[in-house]
Amino acid sequence: MESLKRPLFADVTAYGQCFADADYWHPYVSEVIRRHNLPGAGRVRETLPGTHPVFIVDERFVVKFFTHLFQGSQSAIREKAVYDRLTLDSFVSAAALVGSGDLFPVQDGQWRWPYLITTVVEGSSFGETEPHAWEDRVHAAAAAGVLLRQFHSQRLSSEGVLAAHWHDFGELLERRRRAMCMPGALDAAPFHMRPMIKARVESTALPFDPHQACHLLHGDLNADHLFGVQEAAGWRFTGVIDFGDVKVGDPIYDFVPLHIGLFRCDKRLLRICLDAYEPGRTVLRDFAQRAMDYTWLYESCVVKDLFAANPAFALARTIEELASAVWDVDQQQ
Repeated sequence: MESLKRPLFADVTAYGQCFADADYWHPYVSEVIRRHNLPGAGRVRETLPGTHPVFIVDERFVVKFFTHLFQGSQSAIREKAVYDRLTLDSFVSAAALVGSGDLFPVQDGQWRWPYLITTVVEGSSFGETEPHAWEDRVHAAAAAGVLLRQFHSQRLSSEGVLAAHWHDFGELLERRRRAMCMPGALDAAPFHMRPMIKARVESTALPFDPHQACHLLHGDLNADHLFGVQEAAGWRFTGVIDFGDVKVGDPIYDFVPLHIGLFRCDKRLLRICLDAYEPGRTVLRDFAQRAMDYTWLYESCVVKDLFAANPAFALARTIEELASAVWDVDQQQ
């Protein structure tokens, strides 16, 4: 451990050049495995690049480090809280927590590099195994609907990082509102729609009712985080990964990365997902318009992906027309 130097990066660009480099991180992964008396660390391989350094060890364990960038401190706390809950109640299929800690002690304000060790989820992410047959996409959509229902049905505590309050969610949406009104934020949208979108974002109240109950959200359920295996009968869901973006807020928010990232705005799949989720729930009232509002306010900008998913969306003349085209499952695609 004394020979290990604390990873330091001059800026985001320097971090991006090696955060997924298995050779660079191998000594740090080996130290974590040694510290927890786990077998292995002979083979360390990278996973799909995300936000934080994540590596698979001998196909048995996953080691995830959290950078100080991209709100890594909060991500580490949230993800650990979810795994602690899963240890008590396996409310969704996911990896098991093996260990956690800080790679380095707090010293002179330097980043401690918190980490988690989990087991490996069987199979691979849905995004890694593209293209999929239609039947497999149907299975994934149904699995995602059940998964979100399981998340949103969790009872929240009155304190802690997963406490039942709207404060953090409201602050996130206000930050996103300001960001989406900055010059260039809507450059990926059709030119004629930019003023309409900006006006909607600026003038419309936030899409949630603070007098209603808030819910546990995955926060980033997309093709990279839904795992499964391909069998003779088709694709089978095996688990979900990455709880670093977990939030407490409005359930409709969770459908944005799912519909745009995994379903590619195919409303047939959204309908299947909603049927599995149980769309009669009151939390999904005014679904299409509120989902459209969350599309603009989602934590990472999805405007480019939205219009790339279906070029016909660019023909919408109003925000309401666009919301119907993207999110209204009763309107023919």
